[in-house]
Amino acid sequence: MVVAITDQHSVTGAALALRVSQPALSRRLSEFEDQIGLELFVRSRRGMVPTEAGERLAARARVALYEIDTIGDEIRRGILGHGRSGSALRTRDEATHAA
Repeated sequence: MVVAITDQHSVTGAALALRVSQPALSRRLSEFEDQIGLELFVRSRRGMVPTEAGERLAARARVALYEIDTIGDEIRRGILGHGRSGSALRTRDEATHAA
């Protein structure tokens, strides 16, 4: 959410990119800011401008998202090894069809 808003410079653009409604994303951002006690964005003529806290969070979130993508890729390629049963890990689609 924070990365998308930072990249799009607007909640509307971020909502489109994330395929969620704009009101839902605005509400979630507000709830998140209340939860952490920090303002992450300032609304301006240029759109949503991240505060220093927003910039730092977006930078850390980018690293986390990259790691999640990398781990997913490794699992799909079987690099991370085997499941408990000793069989190769399966994708969600493979597991769904096997059930």
